Amino acid sequence: MLYHDSVAFLLSNQLGIPTFIGGGTKTPTEVAKEFNLSIRAASALLVTLCRMGVVQVHTDSDESVDDIIYELTPSASE
Repeated sequence: MLYHDSVAFLLSNQLGIPTFIGGGTKTPTEVAKEFNLSIRAASALLVTLCRMGVVQVHTDSDESVDDIIYELTPSASE
């Protein structure tokens, strides 16, 4: 799993996802639209970044993973 996490981390940085999220809270739908990804791919990247401590859940949703709102962690903001 570590290899896949590393690839996801590198990919998200190459795309600029942390910088995009740093501008305010974002949902997987917003990330998908901005970077021309499927919502599933955006959600997978965000979950991986969350597990790695780059982003955190700002607002959780019981309805759908697409409605979860993410933000940068304080350490990633620095």
